[in-house]
Amino acid sequence: MRSTLRSCAVVALGAAAALSLGLGSATADPNLLDNGSADPAGFLPDSDDLVGTGSDTIQFVTDALARGHNASNPTVRLASFDATNPTTGLPGGNITIRPGVDIARPNGSGAGITTLTNNTSVDFARSSRPSNGSNAEDLLAFIPFAQDGLSYIIDDASLVPTNLTAADLKDIYTCQLPGFDAKLPQASSGTRSFFLQQIGVTEAQIATAVAAGCVDDTVQEHNPNAVDGDPFALAPFSAARYESNPPDPTNPPANIVTLASGVDSGAFKATRNVYHVIRESAVGTAKFDSVFGPDGYICAQFAAAAGNKIEGFVGIGAACGIPDDDR
Repeated sequence: MRSTLRSCAVVALGAAAALSLGLGSATADPNLLDNGSADPAGFLPDSDDLVGTGSDTIQFVTDALARGHNASNPTVRLASFDATNPTTGLPGGNITIRPGVDIARPNGSGAGITTLTNNTSVDFARSSRPSNGSNAEDLLAFIPFAQDGLSYIIDDASLVPTNLTAADLKDIYTCQLPGFDAKLPQASSGTRSFFLQQIGVTEAQIATAVAAGCVDDTVQEHNPNAVDGDPFALAPFSAARYESNPPDPTNPPANIVTLASGVDSGAFKATRNVYHVIRESAVGTAKFDSVFGPDGYICAQFAAAAGNKIEGFVGIGAACGIPDDDR
């Protein structure tokens, strides 16, 4: 168990934890708020804590849940490391996930799941997609906790139609319908894989489209700058992230770009569950169930939330906390 002395010491480290420990420029995200400023309740995770990485889509809602959980559960804390650096907003770089343990920052659901699979110092992954059915992911439990919507964003002064269907988007993202600046998140993105599945496009087709110059698949997901100021650009975008922007609550993406499904009922729109992913062997253990299980902290917060909604994500009722393969 954590000693009182050690608990006080790590809080005192604050945002300077990496420097104090001689770990160079690595950043411990639980020391920071979503806007990159120092969190007065910040800490460097230890062996008692649950460390997670992964999805950009749900990083902020998991951050919020972690802070609430940690305020009342100081023994086993949630430490969620964002897909991008909270201070700079940029992907890449290293993170210090426990004393003396540095890893490359995972950016996206796939990267977080891979890290969970390969690194025993990581306890969970954030994911905006379900399991892909691979042998590696069969050893993991995908635990849904909320629902999100997915459509596409365009510039506020865009020439892109607001009623594009899945079939239209398939044509655009396979170069069959020219005249668009089609954007797609980075390769490890769960939003990317879910979006492509919904419009019926394979990664092989995207590779061909990228080579032909009609798709840019290198943009950071849920960054409205990908289309802002470009009247021909479009990109898939989370409905929850569109209405909520914790780093700058007064300036959500809704103030910058347009979500097509929000203005046109004919626009492509899909719904998806979002997940916390843990090892199958951890399911049923008190440490994990008290956080991720159906009677755990996270499901309780959605059940109690006004409108059953937290930061744009909608609760899923009795399905919350029950792994996909158990339903």
